[in-house]
Amino acid sequence: MNPLCWSTCLWLWFMCTGVECLPKLHLSSRDQDDGDTTITIQFYIDKSVTAKKENVRNFLEKVIWQATTDLRSHAYFDVNSINLEYKIKYNVDPALEDRLQGYINPTFMHLDGIIDELTAYFNTHDKYGNPDINCLVTSHTINNGHEIRKAYGFSKDETLCESPVSMLLAYAPYAVYDAGRKFTDQIRDSLDSSEVQHYEKEKIKKYLRKCNGSFGPEEPEVEPPEPPTPPVNPPEYPD
Repeated sequence: MNPLCWSTCLWLWFMCTGVECLPKLHLSSRDQDDGDTTITIQFYIDKSVTAKKENVRNFLEKVIWQATTDLRSHAYFDVNSINLEYKIKYNVDPALEDRLQGYINPTFMHLDGIIDELTAYFNTHDKYGNPDINCLVTSHTINNGHEIRKAYGFSKDETLCESPVSMLLAYAPYAVYDAGRKFTDQIRDSLDSSEVQHYEKEKIKKYLRKCNGSFGPEEPEVEPPEPPTPPVNPPEYPD
């Protein structure tokens, strides 16, 4: 049998017996799904925000969308599976509100003091759970009278995924993109710089797996009491 016939017969035998001649392809870790990465955020709306709940919710939805889009991009975390899970509390505990008032003046805010107060309060009073981020939304001008003037937000903690981070966010429905981008920057800057740098993309993916924040139990909404029903046939002359 000449070589051509032999090779043809051999090929037909492989086809008939189902022998796999081609090597199997294995996906590298870069090609495989990284699994969901979730950062939990609890928003608190202070009494300076007088907008309707619907408007506040719409504003925060857009902020979260902007931040999620940013964090998934290569310019930030480059984690396609990242999710920002959030809840909104439309008031602040009176005790905390009173403590914060000491740091707020008509023309400026003591920003470092506010963040420290928020962190101390939420680390002690955990009835709202332990989310990765506690963010106070305010209509007060975020201005420390020096280098920070009319900012869309402020934060300084670098403990994300290790302990809850406190943040400020301006209620700015007229500038949702800017507020969302500022929120993105604050999340990026809250990484523990001793563990990872914002440009170390692969290390960031591993670092974010430590985020395991949780929310507290749902609080029932208290409805205002209904006015009393007037009598069907009121007397013509009261007694």
